[in-house]
Amino acid sequence: MKSSLTNVLRKEIVGKKIAKQQGVHENYWGKTITDVNPSWGRYRDFYLSYMIVTNAEGNNILMVDIDFELEFQ
Repeated sequence: MKSSLTNVLRKEIVGKKIAKQQGVHENYWGKTITDVNPSWGRYRDFYLSYMIVTNAEGNNILMVDIDFELEFQ
């Protein structure tokens, strides 16, 4: 069976909450992740990052470093 990185991330983190942490705006702390989407960026070279979609009011899209933390549930 094959799977993409995006599908693996969706399976593992959708429904989890974002932990309070440095580098993530407090508006997102405790918000539930509703989707994950790949996004190409440019900084010196091209790189793949992920947009984390949350249930936060207003701007619900969070661009995160790959090592952001989730709340333990």
